[in-house]
Amino acid sequence: MIDPTHLTRRSALGLIAGGTLAGAAGLAPTAAEARPADPAGERSRTAKTGALTFAVKPRRSADADRAALCVTYTPRTDLQPTGHYVAPGDVLTVTLDASIQEGDPLPRITVGAPNTQRDENDKNIDHTRPYDLAKGVNKVSDPYGGPIYFSWPVQSRKSQSTATVAISGHTRPVPTFRLGVTSEKEFQRQLDRHDTPFVELIGEQALLSFHRHQVLRYRNESHTALLRTIDRAIEIEDRLAGYGLDADAPSPAGPHHLVGYPGNIPGAAAQAWFQFTTYSESEHPDVLTVSGVRTHGWGIYHEVGHQHQVDKITPGVLGEETNENFSYAVQRRFTEAYGQQPRARAINKSGTSRWDDLMASRGATDIKDVKWRQLIFEQLRIAYGEGVLTDWYRVVRQQYAQLPDGGTTNAERDLTRWQNVVWTTSHAAGVDLTDFWAGWGVTVTDQTRANVRRLGVPAPAVDLAALRETNIDEPSVWPN
Repeated sequence: MIDPTHLTRRSALGLIAGGTLAGAAGLAPTAAEARPADPAGERSRTAKTGALTFAVKPRRSADADRAALCVTYTPRTDLQPTGHYVAPGDVLTVTLDASIQEGDPLPRITVGAPNTQRDENDKNIDHTRPYDLAKGVNKVSDPYGGPIYFSWPVQSRKSQSTATVAISGHTRPVPTFRLGVTSEKEFQRQLDRHDTPFVELIGEQALLSFHRHQVLRYRNESHTALLRTIDRAIEIEDRLAGYGLDADAPSPAGPHHLVGYPGNIPGAAAQAWFQFTTYSESEHPDVLTVSGVRTHGWGIYHEVGHQHQVDKITPGVLGEETNENFSYAVQRRFTEAYGQQPRARAINKSGTSRWDDLMASRGATDIKDVKWRQLIFEQLRIAYGEGVLTDWYRVVRQQYAQLPDGGTTNAERDLTRWQNVVWTTSHAAGVDLTDFWAGWGVTVTDQTRANVRRLGVPAPAVDLAALRETNIDEPSVWPN
């Protein structure tokens, strides 16, 4: 779910402020340190000197990736975790020694994971607090405290800038599990020894920042299996979108940032926004357990799916629909691998499946009256294979600058975006889909029909709107 309250604040806040995870975190110990970047080892080594020292590398800006991929929401985070926490009001001395390539900014210190804390009025703090650094000695203090990050977003993927950052002051270790670096035994030792309010899990594609008590409920999980499963879900979604397959759509530089909301989100189980997705405590069994992510983890698939959406092909009625293209892609793989039950084919409390409800809407005169509209895209997948969706996103990226997004009202903008959907899906599928979309209640203008005719593509050989998957043999109940 997209958080509607965020939408009213976007103009005031702008994008979430900030920068590949090297060794999964983007940070490396200095050359004088013997071991690689396991925070527990780093803490024990630096305690003798009273300072934490990091070799920090810049990373391709998350906003630059957003622009290149043409997505609505910045999909990855600029934050690079340090494995340490600062309490509210405590003063840090931060010494920066940097060699900066022309055009690159200096790195910044950022305190707090987004959407994980509340202020003195019990209002949710949905942003991080970045602090600019100058070369030499800096003083940093944050009123709310939280995990300490570096943020060093740059435009180039090949920046030669380097920095060494030393942090002195009263910091505390954040229990941190890094995939491929931290053993389960060591992580459990960290949980027992360090009582900081936050815990972080770091994979190749994901950074999880959750409250300590939230993680302790599921501490006996295999965190290696958990992170590998979440990474796999993200990789499936990126593959569907075509990331990493073409030079003009490289894989984003940073990780997806999954954060634990302090309680339950009013009116929602989870939300997506710029540079992070948030999960209420009711969702945590499906986020912080291996079986939950593998067999019922729709929340992650759905919210990360939002971060793959493209505004010019997302009329309002599809805001909670086209992200499900990515959810269904994950579910298909996880059904094969882990026996996850196909949600669209399961029988709901009304005695029907989502496919049943979609087919009952066939012939609707307005797309808004069609239930489970996301399955219309599944009809295209059934007809032409999953590659048609990847080709769709490729076409949209290639044509993005030429696609209109005009209109002074929501209705005008939605009409324009629907024409973009009709034309780009026809282009990707290599067939004329004007009648297909019109049959589902989409208004298709004469101009769009003419534009599709100019593609020189034939009509579909079959009735696409009649395609569907059958119900599973053993029905079980999903909420409507």
